[in-house]
Amino acid sequence: MPFAEFADELEPLLRRKGWWGRQVIVGPDGTAEMVQLGSLSRLRTILDTNLRMSYARGRWERIQRRAERRPWLRYVATLDDRTQPAHRAWHGTVLRHDDPWWRTHNPPNGWHCRCTVVQLSDRDLERRGWSPSERPPSPTRPWLNKRTGEVIQVPRGIDPGFQHNAGTVDLGADAANRLVAETDAAPPAMARAAVGTPWRSDRFRRFVAGRGPATARTGDWPVAVAGQAVLAAIAARSRTVRLSDGTATKQREHHRDVAPTDYARLQRILDEGELYRDRHSPRHAIAFIEMDGRPWRAVIKATGDGSRTYLQTLHKAKPDDLARARKGLRRIDREEGE
Repeated sequence: MPFAEFADELEPLLRRKGWWGRQVIVGPDGTAEMVQLGSLSRLRTILDTNLRMSYARGRWERIQRRAERRPWLRYVATLDDRTQPAHRAWHGTVLRHDDPWWRTHNPPNGWHCRCTVVQLSDRDLERRGWSPSERPPSPTRPWLNKRTGEVIQVPRGIDPGFQHNAGTVDLGADAANRLVAETDAAPPAMARAAVGTPWRSDRFRRFVAGRGPATARTGDWPVAVAGQAVLAAIAARSRTVRLSDGTATKQREHHRDVAPTDYARLQRILDEGELYRDRHSPRHAIAFIEMDGRPWRAVIKATGDGSRTYLQTLHKAKPDDLARARKGLRRIDREEGE
């Protein structure tokens, strides 16, 4: 489908959700600012970023599979007048695939970044006359997240929100927790791209099933991005919905029919389902949606200080669960917050 036709179909949906046009955004200090939330150029940028992030994840998985035979990575930038100076300086850098530099500098490293990496063997290096490089310096700069008021350190030459290796979302608790923090700092569209589709990875499936080494099962996994109406209703500051090891264990014990791929339903439930406040637990939001001929129920909660947002449960609901919610719970109006 041509981009123009795609945009014509998507724009009405984005307007209904409050993700298009000019809106007043209130920062953590109480100041209001008029911002442009959507435009054709922004939509094109979002689509481009999603594609590049998706490609980067697949490429990193392939790199790990071939790492024993091809342990080297070479940074490759497009050398023209559109290339950022820092990216140009990194061109030709050759480091092992497990060098910590790649945790923050694996492309893409910014909006419309065209850089990539090439995987090489020892023989490839010898044939081309290349040799391992010194690790480039990685000075950082402070960046203020106007939405949360938090200041984070971002490597110079990398746009905020891109300072993580997109492929490492599947590589353990530390990387996942780091991704959560960076997802919260990113714009909403970038946050969704960063969360991606973890349920498609073998490591996430092992995490949900409770199999594999302990390092693969502990920590929090980002599984969805909550909208502003939900965040306002439960007084949460973190839009990234996490799945904890404890919740994964409870899911296995109480909802054995929920498969790892069913976590893909959560984003749609939050985006399109009916949302309610829990009368007895004000930090909880309950969402319902009918999918595949039966209702699904999800509950997310904010921590006491509002700094974290967690998935508490996801499961198939009983037919009368939604009817009881409609009678006894207060509906969250998306238009109030979005």
